[in-house]
Parts: sequence; structure tokens; C-alpha cells
Amino acid sequence: MQTQVSIDGFRLVAERTNRYEGQIGPQWCGPDGVWRDVWLESGPPSAARVGVLRTGFREPTYGIATWKSYAQLTKDGKVTSMWQKMGDVMLAKCAEALALRKAFPQELAGLYTPDEMAQATVGPSAPVRAALAALGTSEDPDSNLPMATDEQRQQLAAFAKSGAFKPGSKKKFQAAAESAELTAEQAEQAIEWATQYLKDHAAKQDARDEKAAAGTVVEGQRAEEAQVVARILSAGEPAKSERTQLLSSIEDYMTEPVCVAIAQSWGALDTYTVDELELMVAKLRAAFDQATSDTAL
Repeated sequence: MQTQVSIDGFRLVAERTNRYEGQIGPQWCGPDGVWRDVWLESGPPSAARVGVLRTGFREPTYGIATWKSYAQLTKDGKVTSMWQKMGDVMLAKCAEALALRKAFPQELAGLYTPDEMAQATVGPSAPVRAALAALGTSEDPDSNLPMATDEQRQQLAAFAKSGAFKPGSKKKFQAAAESAELTAEQAEQAIEWATQYLKDHAAKQDARDEKAAAGTVVEGQRAEEAQVVARILSAGEPAKSERTQLLSSIEDYMTEPVCVAIAQSWGALDTYTVDELELMVAKLRAAFDQATSDTAL
């Protein structure tokens, strides 16, 4: 059984030697043997190469991975989904692992990445367990396939604790992290999906914050609340008399049970700024209007 480490682990080991000076590439070529800096063809590349620079070496140490040698196939002899979608990326990672192992043999000898080892076995035909299928992985687990590394399982477990995911997704990540049948490729698919999701989530949140700062109405906000949020982010401390007036307004809304329920979650009002109190008044006014409207109907 070979010890498997992710490509990020290879890079970290190389970096810690203080002799790693970066890379050249990756580059890809087709049957013509001409190396390209980016692969834009519809079909897969014939090979990929990466050059690793190390202090004291006169030339870069190149690793070359060919499609014929490393592309992972299913039991039926077809290319697996991950290699179909991201064949250039997968082949480049294999070439990078080869180059890093050649440049740092003392540190990486005997270590292999899951991408390198995936071709060593044929894909299985057994059905995927529910927790793994829910993550969107397309390959089935099998005892002969490279299994998920501890590092991959730790990443999945971390996603299970992230506040960005819904409870259902958190349970699926945790189930996958604890599954004895989770393969390295399945784990990598889930990690790549989750990483991209977090990037998209952060971008959406940044856009929401920018709209809020400008006083623009965003999803789930009334126009009045949006204006208050904008003032909270930009305005200075208002006059003290305004605080008294806002507290009085809050007290006026306490005749409606739904407003009382909202206010109870706030605790002591003297700990809030005037801008925050103004936002509270806006929320109470909206709840009061809704309650009285429902009563009228």
C-alpha cells in the first residue's frame, strides 16, 4: 500500500525545505509534441509537463505525465467524469507531483498523490452510498481504489462546521468525512465543489454589503431598513435627545405581542447605539404594520 498525499501537501513539503524556488509551467502538448501554456482544445492533451526550480540545481527538474499513462478509466474502459471535465488540470497535477518528487527525493520518495495512483485500478460497479451520492460524486467506492487521505477528511469535516452551508449539506459533509468507503477522487470532487461554493458565497456577501452601505434595498430588507443600515456604516454619533425619542418609540410598539416578542431578544436597550435603535424601530414598525393589517383582514 502506497502512502498518498495531496498535491498541496507536496508543495508544502517542498516549501519547508527552503530550497524550493517555484515552477515553470504547467504546459501541455497534443500529438504534435508542441508545448502550450494553456490547453484550449476540445479533446484531452497528450501530455503535460511541469518544471520545478530548486536552489543549487543548474536546470529545472521536469516531470512529464502522458494521458495514456495516467488518465483514469472506469471498468468499461471509459474515462472517469473528473478526467473528462478537468483532464488538463488532472494531468498537470500528475506532472507536478513527478517533478517535485524528482527535485526533492529525500523528502518525497515513496509518496504519491491520489491523481497519480487513480489509474492503477479499474473503476468499480457497486452503487454509491447515499451520503456520498448527495455530494455529487459520480464514481463508486471500491476497496481497490485509493481511499481519501486524512487531510481530505479533515477538510470535509471543516466544511461540516462552516456557517456558509445549510444544515443538510453539513450532515452530508460529515457523513462523507466519516465514511470508510470514501475514495480520494470522491473527496477531491467534494472539496473542489465546496471551495468554489465558498468563494461564490463570499462574493455575494461582499456585493450585499456594498449595496447596504449605499442604502440600496437588498433581498429581505425594506427600503427604510436599508437606509438605516447605510447610516450605521457611515454616519457619526447622533444627538442624545434622539436616543430618548427612539426609546420612546420602541416603548410605544410594546402594545403589540409580536413586537414584544421581537424586543425581548434584544436585551438591555442602553447597550445599543442610536443608529442600531433606529433600525430596531424600523423592524418594529414593519412587524406592527403587518400584525395590524392581518387583524384588519
